[in-house]
Amino acid sequence: MGSVFDSSNNLLVPNTLVKIFDTKNWKLLDTQMTDNRGRFGLFVEPGEYALLAVAQGYRFPSRKQKDFPIMVEKYQSLLKFDVKEGKTLEADILLDPAEGETVGEQFKKAKGEKIDENKPQSTFSSPFGQG
Repeated sequence: MGSVFDSSNNLLVPNTLVKIFDTKNWKLLDTQMTDNRGRFGLFVEPGEYALLAVAQGYRFPSRKQKDFPIMVEKYQSLLKFDVKEGKTLEADILLDPAEGETVGEQFKKAKGEKIDENKPQSTFSSPFGQG
């Protein structure tokens, strides 16, 4: 069983999207959402894998994640896992708080796009009108 933690306070992060890829062909093998206690369970056969974790308000990978190497594929950094025997992946994944950035802004930065600080990144129109 793996878990996802906030790197600033070590609290578990629920509702994190966790994806695992086979690094030989970059095939997506499994996608899971962490439970309300920040846990996930991915069974993997022996091989080399890459893991991606996405949660609203967080950056991945954490700058504090030291136990797994980071690999870059296209615009995304992933954690690399070498599995010697088939088992449920046991890993503590750290996420850094994004300090007010939206997921869209994080994605644009990862792609190297400039973000206009003066332009709203998203808008919301209420179906109920102006109060």
